[in-house]
Amino acid sequence: MKTFLPFIWVNCRHSLKNPVLWIALLVCTAIIFAMLADILTGPFPMVDEALYTEWAQSLQENAPPPRIRSLMMEYMIRSSDWDTYVSRIRDYCRFCEINFQIPGEAAFNHIIENRLSFADDNWDTVTKYLYSLAEQTVPAERLAYFVPLQAETARNFGGSLHVGSYEEAMAQVQSYLSLSRYSEYVGRRIGDIGGLVLLFACFVLFSMTFSRESAPEMFELLHVKRISPAVFVWGKYLGSSLAVVFMGFLSMTILTGITAYHCIRQGMDWGILDLYKYYFAWVVPSMLMVGAIMTAFTMLCRTGIPLIPLLFFWVFAGTQSVTDGKGTTIAKQFFWNITVRISSFHDALFVPLEQSFYLSILPHKLFQAAVLFFCMTIAVLLYEQQKIK
Repeated sequence: MKTFLPFIWVNCRHSLKNPVLWIALLVCTAIIFAMLADILTGPFPMVDEALYTEWAQSLQENAPPPRIRSLMMEYMIRSSDWDTYVSRIRDYCRFCEINFQIPGEAAFNHIIENRLSFADDNWDTVTKYLYSLAEQTVPAERLAYFVPLQAETARNFGGSLHVGSYEEAMAQVQSYLSLSRYSEYVGRRIGDIGGLVLLFACFVLFSMTFSRESAPEMFELLHVKRISPAVFVWGKYLGSSLAVVFMGFLSMTILTGITAYHCIRQGMDWGILDLYKYYFAWVVPSMLMVGAIMTAFTMLCRTGIPLIPLLFFWVFAGTQSVTDGKGTTIAKQFFWNITVRISSFHDALFVPLEQSFYLSILPHKLFQAAVLFFCMTIAVLLYEQQKIK
């Protein structure tokens, strides 16, 4: 322990002296701020009626630019269970009418009148009924392409949100702000989008981890104090991790100041720890997992740079829809993602997170921890083999 802690500190100090780290800090902070500028500099969330009407109209005409569409999602009104059911059935019946020539309007009326599958999470009754109609209208080989309405596919039809009046939207925003602080919302947006930016910087920084053994302090610790392979690998990893996490911490500090200014100017409540909470709980575990993967790969190939393109692809895979049919837990086939966007769990990020959300994400955090320790074990074994040779 007397050697281990100083070794971590020496590695951290050398990483902090690397100008690339500070360039990454400035670049990442600027990118995250640019991505969140609409919610940190404008009138959002309490916009005036004219602006809201313009947004709502463009959304209903399916013509808003991506920036406006993302902001408008925060004002969408959650539909009742019955309205969501009707919307979903209508869209699915239209889909079946176009692709399988069933009488869509008659089928829709029959399903609604009999409330088929209204309390059925798997939509079995509706699927069987429409399939029986399709059997009468299309050849058997065409039925092989029939798309059943299941828990996993139901969210593709209809919607649980709708555009409400200006008064409804502002009342909803006020109710959300009474349940959680605006800075909490900003923290979730950073955990949702900003974390991806920090991960990209993390790839480059960790790829340079094992390149400073020639520094005077490092040479003394390595060759005079007989550092073991485990202490060397874990010390290099933890030292670099501390530097990268500190870089992200400084970025969160800058963004916390900007958020506080926006909240005070808008007369909204804010908390000093809200951004840090999502950074340490959501972003840091993914950064540590990436660092462990880069460490193992560097021990194998002497450099982690060739792994960067693969990690970029891996992160982008995590931005896809990864939840089950109800949108509350991660689908099992997506547990391998480096990170999962918080917005995958809700149609609008402004909706307060339920307790079940944190329970559902715990297995993915355990997966990240398992990958971390597995990769570090491999890295130690590879370094031992190199010392023997």
